[in-house]
Amino acid sequence: ETVPEGLLAGAPEITSVASMFYNCTALKSVPEKLFEKTTKATSASGLFSGCKALESVPAGLLADMPALTNLGSIFNNCASLKSVPETFFTNQTEANSLTSGFFGCAALETLPAELFKNMTKLTNVASLFKGCANLKSLPEGLFDTLTEATNMNSLFSGCKTLETIPVDIFKNMTKITTASYLYEGCIKLTEFPSLKHCVALKTIPALWKDCTQLETAPADYFPESVKNGTSAAYLFSGCTSLKTVPEDMFRHFEGTTIISEMFLNCTSLESLPVTIFDSMKKISTASKTFSGCTAFTGESPYTLINGEKVHLYERKDYPNEFLEITSHTSAFNNCTNLTDYESIPSNWK
Repeated sequence: ETVPEGLLAGAPEITSVASMFYNCTALKSVPEKLFEKTTKATSASGLFSGCKALESVPAGLLADMPALTNLGSIFNNCASLKSVPETFFTNQTEANSLTSGFFGCAALETLPAELFKNMTKLTNVASLFKGCANLKSLPEGLFDTLTEATNMNSLFSGCKTLETIPVDIFKNMTKITTASYLYEGCIKLTEFPSLKHCVALKTIPALWKDCTQLETAPADYFPESVKNGTSAAYLFSGCTSLKTVPEDMFRHFEGTTIISEMFLNCTSLESLPVTIFDSMKKISTASKTFSGCTAFTGESPYTLINGEKVHLYERKDYPNEFLEITSHTSAFNNCTNLTDYESIPSNWK
């Protein structure tokens, strides 16, 4: 349930404490000076991974290990961890990875605002709070110093009680390039902070996947840099309350080639601006894009070329304007209320 304070006193040359307490499922507490002598350690990856009984950690636990660079999965699946002291990472100024840091910390409800204040070299915060099923809100300024972060995939994935996120939480994260599955399964969220400040962002598949309270996608949401991405797959997949999206939603998505399952099972989707895919002239894969959109009415999206309507399923006839969509199985499956449903080729249904 605990360990003696002097456990590592005779091991000053240790350079890694990674996975030291991996799956110590009965461990409830650790002494604050446990790592007082291991000042050369550079990795604490998975340090408490799987310590399901660990409820708290002392504020100065890592204070004597300023050389740590890898803190990935440090509290992975610490399902009883209720809080983290604000100064816990104060001396971790060299850390570059905190990926999956609190993955599966299902008892964690709140976070101190300055928890990451000195971690200015962090580049990877992917899955940081994935599966934090009781995290209800985030403090203002939590990510203000994370100016070097590039990866925030699945950052809030599975945070099913998260209700609010500060509107400017990403304002300084200008080097983020990938945010796939960012809000996946955030079933209580209705407002989503803008990604406009993430001016290097290009990878966004499944961003809102299974966000069942999302009714209308936010306007003017993405930075121009998304033109460098190729996939918008699963973007709204499982968003069962989504009714429509803004006309200019994808205006910067010129490089997109994959829209598979973009609106899969969006059972409340009533209509879309017909011009929604106008900028996406390179689409080649569109399998199950609207599959299960049983409430979808009006005409399926088209682009006007010399006054002629060109629907997705007609793009192959305009090789000078579009790439041919070669993968399109079940793209309009069960979209029987569309006015052009009878015109849609059977191999698109």
